[in-house]
Amino acid sequence: MYIKECRVCKSTDLHKFLDFGMQPAADMFLKKEQLDLDEPKWPLEVWFCKNCTHVQLGYIASRKPLYESFKYLSSVSKTMRENFQDISNEATSRFNLGENSLVIDIGCNDGTLLKYFRALGTRVLGIDPSPTVKFAIADGIDIINDFFNENVVDKVLKKYGKVSCVTGTNVFAHIDDYNSFLSGLNKILEDDGVMIWEFPYLVDTLNKLEFDTIYHEHLSYFSLKPLITLFKRFDMELFNVKRNPVHGGSIRIFVKKSTGKWDINHNVINNLLELEKSMKLDGLDTYREFAEKVENIRERFVSLLKRLKSEGKRIVGNGAPAKGNALLSYCNIGPETIDYLAELNPLKHGAYTPGMHIPVVSLEQMHKDNPDYMVILPWNIKDDIIKQEEEFKQKGGKFIIPIPLPTII
Repeated sequence: MYIKECRVCKSTDLHKFLDFGMQPAADMFLKKEQLDLDEPKWPLEVWFCKNCTHVQLGYIASRKPLYESFKYLSSVSKTMRENFQDISNEATSRFNLGENSLVIDIGCNDGTLLKYFRALGTRVLGIDPSPTVKFAIADGIDIINDFFNENVVDKVLKKYGKVSCVTGTNVFAHIDDYNSFLSGLNKILEDDGVMIWEFPYLVDTLNKLEFDTIYHEHLSYFSLKPLITLFKRFDMELFNVKRNPVHGGSIRIFVKKSTGKWDINHNVINNLLELEKSMKLDGLDTYREFAEKVENIRERFVSLLKRLKSEGKRIVGNGAPAKGNALLSYCNIGPETIDYLAELNPLKHGAYTPGMHIPVVSLEQMHKDNPDYMVILPWNIKDDIIKQEEEFKQKGGKFIIPIPLPTII
């Protein structure tokens, strides 16, 4: 459904600045027998709220189908494992979490973050609607396999009691209804409890031209200013922020109840607000310029691949992340150009990408084939991948990095 008002401030002063047309869900991989069936697609448009400066999708696709066949696993990425360990270490020491503390991870996936908290001695609970929670359950982690809603709030309070710390990595920007979500968190959070949310930072998205992170799961593209507005509505305060390079540039925000005891780091918050002001994130022209740059990158990427293909080069993709699927769909690049995507996650092997129907195979298959070019679709961990593919490089293979500008290495 199309939104009628900003999901942060409820203003109707909304303006579309980027339109990718009808697109499939970026994580909805297909089986071979599904290739001839009608594939669900939804509008993918990005809107700007002139009132609070929030950037968001103008159309909200139904949430449930997006997660029914979800195949992303947090544990596959070394970068993410290290990041999750950092979150658990920081939270446990900074907020004095111990054996009586309950940590809830919303969007817990395969339980990677919660396993780090558990190892540090806290009680843990995961909440996630996707089938990936089966791996967390197998590791002995308590799970509620559902979206966070009023029924889940009641279950948590009845069985586990109040929560000391709520975490969510790449989750907060997915929320379609902040009214019920934050109201529910207010009910279950201890008076001095904390929430730690981590997600891509709009500053980095714009500076690094990371347009492939725009897809139906990601409803919001946050800068700090609208976040402050949002939390104030629910008697909450953002009291600290940290930037990190995860997913091409993210922020980790720390939120408390307004009456909570934790001190506010005004210096860090004000510095980031000044940065956002200097980048003119409060002006529609900034986003229109971004849209023009996106179109230019798309044209350059398509032109590069077509040229290589015309020269008889064999091209494959390394990784099949949602951002990669989004990029290939935007650019209308299919198996006629990229033979297949080689993926570490075994849940994706034998599947086909949404929209373009490129087959997904194992990394071992790619190593046997020895292609000429490898497009690194999870460009945010390109350094790790290039190190892992040293043999490919030694044999004369070359890497293509699509973002921020298509580059051959």
